[in-house]
Amino acid sequence: MRSRVEEIPLPRTPLTVAAADVAYSRLTHRMYAAVCCSRSRFSLLEQRHAVRIARFPYLPGLFAFRESLR
Repeated sequence: MRSRVEEIPLPRTPLTVAAADVAYSRLTHRMYAAVCCSRSRFSLLEQRHAVRIARFPYLPGLFAFRESLR
């Protein structure tokens, strides 16, 4: 999929940025997700988290499918 990524310069510096990550427990089949948003000075604006049971099995290279299924 890397060859399908296109980098485009932004017209201006964003005022707000967000970061997201998901961790997976093989023992409990739970996914732990977190999202943090910050403003331009890296002060925390908002944060959210969620815990869900995975509905898609672990398959190498297909982690995105397990993260995105509801």
